[in-house]
Amino acid sequence: MCISLKELNAVLNWVKANWNQLSKRIRAVGLRVRKQNIEVLVQIWRDKYPPEDTKEHTFLEKVLISPPLIGRALSLSNLVAFFRPGGQPAYLFIDLYLLVWVFGLIILLLFWSSIGILSMLIAAYRILDIITYQLCIILIDSQRPKWRLASLRRSFLFSMLNLTEIVMAFAVIYLTVGNIVENKPGGASIQSPLSALYYSSVTMATLGYGEFVPKDDLSRGIVIAQIFTEILFFFAVLPAFVSNMIMQLGGKEWKIPSKRE
Repeated sequence: MCISLKELNAVLNWVKANWNQLSKRIRAVGLRVRKQNIEVLVQIWRDKYPPEDTKEHTFLEKVLISPPLIGRALSLSNLVAFFRPGGQPAYLFIDLYLLVWVFGLIILLLFWSSIGILSMLIAAYRILDIITYQLCIILIDSQRPKWRLASLRRSFLFSMLNLTEIVMAFAVIYLTVGNIVENKPGGASIQSPLSALYYSSVTMATLGYGEFVPKDDLSRGIVIAQIFTEILFFFAVLPAFVSNMIMQLGGKEWKIPSKRE
């Protein structure tokens, strides 16, 4: 549907009338990107991170830490600052961001054929977004002072939701570009969202029932990518949160009721 000249003028007039407020919100997004990512990246390469207790990072650490920070700087999650230009985004907006992705992936899984390859690109972006976020927590945020117990519980819950998102996102990819077939002569490829979700869940859990198998190298590559992603979660992300929660439960924060939250 084409936009008429009158409608376009109305949009331009609205932008002009609200430009001061819009520019303030846009600057808030830029400030979030700069303070949480660019400045941290510069501090790490100058061995001035974390600011509270600077430490020297090896060249390998700097190389491994840089891509997650760059990825987080490009993440759509930075847009939450647009809705809270006066300071750091409220938890409400971060929660909404996560819920939008959860329900968005459910919709993609159910109606993947309606938008074709675009559904695969959206799912792939979300997987990379989650990996970037979790790597930043493990490699960068973990260097700052320890989290409180409430923050750990919240982050652990987010990680479990992220893991669910990854299962759904890979199911979308299997449906869109993968060639997963029944493990029998002349087996048909999976076409239903439930079958794709089942195969993605089985792959994540490494159950290996064998009812479906990847038929070509592209599909095998997607399976390998999912396996490496789950390794990151099960052997790095989740153990890190559990370990920190156990430390907090045994510390003063848990023993003194007033400091639990």
